[in-house]
Amino acid sequence: CCASAMLCVAFLNLFCHGCCHFVAQAALMLITSVLAACSFLLQGASHWCRVCMALRHACSSRVQFIGTTDH
Repeated sequence: CCASAMLCVAFLNLFCHGCCHFVAQAALMLITSVLAACSFLLQGASHWCRVCMALRHACSSRVQFIGTTDH
């Protein structure tokens, strides 16, 4: 989940690299608002993260169980 925010930041850093001061200031404001939106989305996504983690854990334990019964 954090990966999307990291990608977001990395992309914006690349995008704003080499800008002049005025553009950099505007971009900084844009980045801040985008990051605010990102964090807002991530707060909502954290619930789904937990669901995903639980499902992944269930899947891996199921696979291990199947692996033990095969032998």
